[in-house]
Amino acid sequence: MDILHNLSSLTLAGLPKMVNLPSGLQYLTALQSLTIDDCKNLTALPRWLSCLASLRYVRIKDCGNVAVPEAMLSPASSIKVTIT
Repeated sequence: MDILHNLSSLTLAGLPKMVNLPSGLQYLTALQSLTIDDCKNLTALPRWLSCLASLRYVRIKDCGNVAVPEAMLSPASSIKVTIT
């Protein structure tokens, strides 16, 4: 994923078989916005997601029940999580 190190926005959509986020996303250090849409089998966001220093927005739409790490839901978190 070296060529993606400057990626600032990513949308994962229409992936019904995805149950976990790809672990390689943890190396996208410039990622500011992540949208996850229509990924019905995704069960949880990984803890490492809250460690991405540039990440500011996570939008989850039409994914069923996705567990979000408490660190991302804390008022002290710099990440805004929206679930619809």
